[in-house]
Amino acid sequence: MSFSERIKELRKEKGITQIELADAMGLSKGTVAMWEVGKREANFDTLDKLSVYFQVSVDYLLGRSNDRSQKAYEDDLVERMLGPDPKEMKQCVEDFFKLDEFGMRAVMDLIKNEYKRCVEQDSLQDAYSHYKLIDE
Repeated sequence: MSFSERIKELRKEKGITQIELADAMGLSKGTVAMWEVGKREANFDTLDKLSVYFQVSVDYLLGRSNDRSQKAYEDDLVERMLGPDPKEMKQCVEDFFKLDEFGMRAVMDLIKNEYKRCVEQDSLQDAYSHYKLIDE
């Protein structure tokens, strides 16, 4: 099942209109309508909000899983709360230095933009807590 089918199904099960869902997400009705006909997809932040709103995992929303249970939703929350796996972070750093100049610049631009977003949202984390995990 696709995202467009899932979002429509979940909205109808909840007994809400496209306008009500759009209001809950802080979006226009047109955006929800475009999702439901498959002409648009939600961005990462909106997928996260939809996941919380409907209490299903992002994988369920995207049609990658048919498990819509509260357990799948809770597992998704726990994963987001724990943050990235330290070994995966270490591998990413090692992979970064293998990139060509274009790739390195693209990653650095992404980091700068994400840093700016976190500053604006006051969601920066203590950098040293991640370094301790990587060295373990």
